[in-house]
Amino acid sequence: MRHFFENKKRLLRGCGLRFHHRLNHKQKSRLLIVGASALMVFSACSSLDCTLGNTVRMNLVLKGEVEKMTDTLTIKAIISEDKDTIVYNKGVNISKVSLPLSYSQEVDQFALIITTADNVTTFDTLQVAKTNQPHFESVECSPSFFHIITDVKCSKHRLESTSINHANVDRDATQEHLYLYFRP
Repeated sequence: MRHFFENKKRLLRGCGLRFHHRLNHKQKSRLLIVGASALMVFSACSSLDCTLGNTVRMNLVLKGEVEKMTDTLTIKAIISEDKDTIVYNKGVNISKVSLPLSYSQEVDQFALIITTADNVTTFDTLQVAKTNQPHFESVECSPSFFHIITDVKCSKHRLESTSINHANVDRDATQEHLYLYFRP
């Protein structure tokens, strides 16, 4: 065993390091300062994980005579008069849809495009009035926005009516926020 320690001492000396059995007072104080500094640096690091999915979603649930949409449903968010974007594309046999809400507008408008198997297309609009409430978790994370739905209006082509079931839209993905009642 002694032979092992002698070889280790020679190896360390060859690298320019010295092997001491005991540290003197100066070396102990340096080691203490370095250790305390490292401890402070590593303890200052935050372990908070910011939410990557920062957009909350509003859940629409089909109710009434049509609880399952067998026709093809596409939903566009109407951003301005000449700009829209598809937020749900060509869903078939659906009973629930989740849509993102904007955090800058007081009213979000959606175009519901329903196409039957016979290629007959019907358009409906859905207007969702809401309040936008910033939600902060930490200074390191960007805010997310929660919403309170205050009013819902719709055109009445295939979409007969709507009702607010749960007005608070937050990260709880299990809530059914709006009920949609379609004509057969």
